[in-house]
Amino acid sequence: QGELFAYPTSEQAAALVREHLHRHKLCTSLGAFELDKPRGEGSISSSKDILKALHYEKQYKKNKERDAPFASILEVVVDSLLRKAEAARETKQQEQLAATDVGELGRALIREYVARHGMAGTKQALETEAPRGVGSISSSKEILKALHYEKQYKKNKEREAPFASLLEVMVDSLLRKAEAAREPKPVQPARPQSAMDLRQSLSDSVLGTASSIPSGGYGGISQRPSTANSTTIPAGGYGGITRARTADSGACSGVTRSFVAALGEEIQMPQGADPEPVCQDTCAGSAISFQMAQELRNVVLGPDRQWDASWKQPFVFTEAESLAYGLFQNKGGPCGVISAVNAYVVKHLFHEGQDPCQIQDSPQLKARRVQALASAIADMLWRCGGCTHATVALPLNYVPLPAVGKGRDSITETLSIFSFDCSCTLLRFVSENIAIFMQHGGIGVIWFLCSALLSHGLQAVKHEMDVGDTPLIGRFGYCSQELMNLLLTGRAVSNMWDGDKTLGDGNDVMHLGGIHSRGQIGQLTLFEAYGSMEVGEFLKSPEFPIWVVCSESHFTLMFSVDRDFSSRQPEIFDLYYYDELVRQCETIRFTIEPGSDRTDPEVDPPLELVIGTKWKNPLVNWNGAEVLL
Repeated sequence: QGELFAYPTSEQAAALVREHLHRHKLCTSLGAFELDKPRGEGSISSSKDILKALHYEKQYKKNKERDAPFASILEVVVDSLLRKAEAARETKQQEQLAATDVGELGRALIREYVARHGMAGTKQALETEAPRGVGSISSSKEILKALHYEKQYKKNKEREAPFASLLEVMVDSLLRKAEAAREPKPVQPARPQSAMDLRQSLSDSVLGTASSIPSGGYGGISQRPSTANSTTIPAGGYGGITRARTADSGACSGVTRSFVAALGEEIQMPQGADPEPVCQDTCAGSAISFQMAQELRNVVLGPDRQWDASWKQPFVFTEAESLAYGLFQNKGGPCGVISAVNAYVVKHLFHEGQDPCQIQDSPQLKARRVQALASAIADMLWRCGGCTHATVALPLNYVPLPAVGKGRDSITETLSIFSFDCSCTLLRFVSENIAIFMQHGGIGVIWFLCSALLSHGLQAVKHEMDVGDTPLIGRFGYCSQELMNLLLTGRAVSNMWDGDKTLGDGNDVMHLGGIHSRGQIGQLTLFEAYGSMEVGEFLKSPEFPIWVVCSESHFTLMFSVDRDFSSRQPEIFDLYYYDELVRQCETIRFTIEPGSDRTDPEVDPPLELVIGTKWKNPLVNWNGAEVLL
């Protein structure tokens, strides 16, 4: 009867808003919404997931067959609910309402949702991009009456924790109906089956064993069920991942399971390496000074913030067999650092040496990936140091410490500094201590970030930024563009265009820093497709065909394994895509044909818009993988 999706009602509602804003090209509003409602590990990335959870596949298919189909899933849902409301009024011989515009009702639901959640940036952007006109809906009562949702709204008010917006009330109701439609019907039961019996029956059929169904049960939940008789998959070297699953469930399979969202598929943080002290055979360290530790923390976070919990993770590889090259991100936030390091890992696995790895050869990748990670870290630190020197910052013997008082930092203040003026010695030291960066319970991502900043020099970082006192980790814990440029190009400039620019004249002059040379790794961004950012050829055409992709406030990875890709531009080519956060378990391979007249910028998914900033009018074949929002 279909799977139950463990997405909370709030994430379903947010996904409907994102998809609607994207389909209607409300780019400024979408950008503001991503800031007001940042994505996390539980966010929905596929329109197929929205439709499946709401049980709206048939309605969406029928909409596509209309002469003038609605652009967004939200409008399809609203149209369906309006038809049902009209039919209910006719049956009860109630007074018919004036015809309601589907598009306006969809916009009204979004406006009310945004207002209820205090999203000031999105509200302002919507008023500019989609201003109200004559006939606009201005009250919640109008929405409820049009949808015939007065009873549902009243019941919501009686809940212990009622939903804030009408959109969430609507989604909650649809999810409950979708659950009821999925529940299997008993065949000649000896006694009437209760709803609890049906839920247990469905649970057993999915998991192959008894399990507890979370409260809510229908998919509007934030907690996934535990499973009995679970087996633990052993760690594969330092990159192994421990995941509880049923003995009979098997590995993730099939192109429709590219992203794990099924009941019972709880993926945990990978185990990582065993704790051990720093090996100082190659280089002896010295304790960081209190002043330098404070300055380091201020450059990254500003004077009043502490490290977010999402950043406190080691570097570990995913368990997925077909993605053995991929690093694992536990929570939203450090995606920029992890994807940048992963880009250099891919470079060392597929584009360096006389015997590169084959992307289908998982045993070969697993055997080489830990050393590739060490090479990537050393490579990046050396570039941050201008290819003349580097610094590694590690605690001699890491023990997690509780948070200290205001203005103090137990992470930066416990570091030891190891300095190098030879790249070979640096690589040897990082290789000897790579287990520390991958240490279970450790914070290798933060240690690497501190090492990169100290390698470049804190004063140099502030000097290169357009605004020197801007924290490198910004709002919601995301990486700034300055930090991404430092990790990918070795300079902490604020812009992505080629060269520097000067604005103004006379005494009123502003100097804006850009990229000065072609790097080994590139970067593409959805913001350029939306017209709010300029990316130069130095980042678009890197030495190796590897790009960090910024799309919807999240950094991911796209690359080719063709070693001749940069020297000859094929007419049709493949690019692999990897998202370290969404628990991807199958390969996503794009086949791209630039210069096609079959693209549609109005409806193309964000990733295809990003690809279009490098290759004009691309026809993108997802090769059976789910198309991502």
